[in-house]
Amino acid sequence: MDRLDARYRNRIESLTAECEEVEKWIEDISDSLTRRIFRMYFVDGMVQTQIGKKVHLYRSRVSRKIDDFLKNAHKAQNALL
Repeated sequence: MDRLDARYRNRIESLTAECEEVEKWIEDISDSLTRRIFRMYFVDGMVQTQIGKKVHLYRSRVSRKIDDFLKNAHKAQNALL
């Protein structure tokens, strides 16, 4: 049992650190609308339709903002490598 408890605690610590890293990454997004969308989607677990209603955009526009930002972030990361 102790081994399972230790494994469980390690997994919780790992997930907690990962969540904190994601939240820090989201807070570093410079565009406030994109940052709000990412926080609602990835941290709060809202669906795109709900987010669209809160930020007064169509669901498709919310989806496009997420996709565009992630593509640009991926390109920027690859440029650093």
